[in-house]
Amino acid sequence: MKKPKIWKATDDERLLAESGKIYRVGFWVLAAGILLDVLMKAAVYLPAWVGEAGIFPLLGLEGMVLIAALVLCALLAAGRGILTLGADPEADRFPAKHYALVSLGLGLCLSVISLLLRAVVHPHWEFGPGALILVFGLITLFVTGATFAVCFGTLYLFFRIARRRRRRFREQEEK
Repeated sequence: MKKPKIWKATDDERLLAESGKIYRVGFWVLAAGILLDVLMKAAVYLPAWVGEAGIFPLLGLEGMVLIAALVLCALLAAGRGILTLGADPEADRFPAKHYALVSLGLGLCLSVISLLLRAVVHPHWEFGPGALILVFGLITLFVTGATFAVCFGTLYLFFRIARRRRRRFREQEEK
């Protein structure tokens, strides 16, 4: 006896491409929302909180899930020999300038968002404007620098994985 198919996948390439775009947009909206939630938690709790339990209470489960989802998507793409984020998806040389600008842009965006959230959540400042500028400058340097280093290093790692997989695919095709 033949089992009934509950879910039938389509073979139409246009529908697959369009649905892929739709789900990609939905994923990035969800990721941005979770990131904003994590940043709001950081803005509310971090200035007056010194955690004894590590970073988990600050990030929360949704932050960990977001990181896992982003890393999983990047690893799946790299495992198929492609690279994302706008550069040539099959480059043989690491596009350092492109990814440095992407990493720096992301770092600056996160820095501005974190500063705005900090200013909205804690609008009162007991010290003078010089101390405020110093603190905002240090936060900007730390957030931008840390984000740049993590993003650039991660993108380089994924580039190496993707390039190695492409070489394996080419070797298999030649055999």
